[in-house]
Amino acid sequence: VLVRVVPASAGVTTPASNLHDGAVSPGNPGSWAPLLDRCPHYSSRANCAENLGLLIRILADPMRQHSWVRAFAQEALHRYPRKVKLEAMLGRTFDYDLSDFNTAVGHYRQATQLQPSALQHWAALGSVLAQVWGQSAADELRSIIEHQAPLLLGSALGPGPRDLGAQRLCQAAAWSRSLSLGSRWEEAFWKAAQSRSRFGCVFEQWEVMEGAPKAWLEIVVD
Repeated sequence: VLVRVVPASAGVTTPASNLHDGAVSPGNPGSWAPLLDRCPHYSSRANCAENLGLLIRILADPMRQHSWVRAFAQEALHRYPRKVKLEAMLGRTFDYDLSDFNTAVGHYRQATQLQPSALQHWAALGSVLAQVWGQSAADELRSIIEHQAPLLLGSALGPGPRDLGAQRLCQAAAWSRSLSLGSRWEEAFWKAAQSRSRFGCVFEQWEVMEGAPKAWLEIVVD
């Protein structure tokens, strides 16, 4: 998709000699100001924030314009502070596309504060902490597991045989076991995950949780 941002006045043009000026670079959010300013007049601020988050993800992948991503992320947060979907989307972009885990964690933490009842934010935060920081993030991971417990154990079944709730239950149990966190919820999470699904995390973490590997077919028909 090609988007041309033109001046508000048809009579105002940019001299050709200035086309490479940073002020009119496509990576400069200021170049997009007329378009960005227009959105709140036609849509809710929440939708505008989400749309800007989607643009930032496209800049990250497939375009791989990482400096643009950082500039537009700052602009998005300035325009739409405290928007939980935006924080979550920025967290995912910095996590998976830029591998900037420190920045990603900051966004994930903000999302958990803005929407503490949403499991996906706690799961995203816990996942990056467990994989990148491991045992050094033990205290925060224990806190995340405590926050998740009532939400996870009461989560709805599905969708499909993988069961997203079961995957998150298994994930949290595996954090506790593999990192020796000693969570009081570890066993309950693992048993609940097994009772709901034998796919995905349950199969992958079977050896960690049960102490011995097991063939997938044996797990499924057990």
